[in-house]
Amino acid sequence: MKDYALSDLEIQNLLERALLPDVCVCLCKGDTLTVTLTRLNDPGTCVSLGNISMQSLQSSRSIAYLVGELRYLISIGEKASQHSTERRFGRP
Repeated sequence: MKDYALSDLEIQNLLERALLPDVCVCLCKGDTLTVTLTRLNDPGTCVSLGNISMQSLQSSRSIAYLVGELRYLISIGEKASQHSTERRFGRP
């Protein structure tokens, strides 16, 4: 089976579409990703996860897990504009 890797833009597009109608901003620096999610109807509610390895987001399951975690964090109303933690999604 041939190895196939998603590009940064593909991952960004998948995340932004999956998190609609909320506002999702993805910032790629090198091989890490920072995702900031802001409630559309309450801009004061914001969650940001940083230091996410791009290599760990190469499967649909790992992307879905990240989307689920962001949705959960925003649903419990975490107001943390600087809530940055190191996360690994998928297999190492």
